[in-house]
Amino acid sequence: MSPKNTHVPRAASKKSKNHEPTNMDILQAINDFATHVEHRFQRLENRIAKVEATMVTKDYLDQRLFDLKTDTMTVVRREDQRFTTLVDVLYNRKILTSQDVEHVMSIEPSAKIS
Repeated sequence: MSPKNTHVPRAASKKSKNHEPTNMDILQAINDFATHVEHRFQRLENRIAKVEATMVTKDYLDQRLFDLKTDTMTVVRREDQRFTTLVDVLYNRKILTSQDVEHVMSIEPSAKIS
């Protein structure tokens, strides 16, 4: 039966099949393999460096989420103030009754974020 991997190292292929590989042949084959593996590792390191350069950190995401939450809360508070002012104006102009104001003001703002 012939082995599945019939690759013969470059240095050993120069010898005829009757001769055993020399120490130099073995060292050359090991060196060729090591060089090949080194190139593969270098490509992986380059890919990892590229991923690391483009990915964000947890601290960055936490800060961005905090900023977004702060911005959202500011908008909600401003809209709540506008709504309360509008209800007051409508009540003062006798468009809303005190019962209407109580009912409308008992409804919580749509976004209470803690």
